[in-house]
Amino acid sequence: MKKAHFTDSQILAILKQAELWTYNNERPNMGIGGITPIQKLEKLNNGNSTDSLH
Repeated sequence: MKKAHFTDSQILAILKQAELWTYNNERPNMGIGGITPIQKLEKLNNGNSTDSLH
């Protein structure tokens, strides 16, 4: 199997995207009532767990 080779700039871009995803999805959001997006999904899903989305 061929190994993937990434440049430093590609790795930094991937890390930045992961950081932005965490920032946008794990912190409370005042636009949706001061809860996290996962909590909003759980409310919309009638309280059923969204563990598979974490």
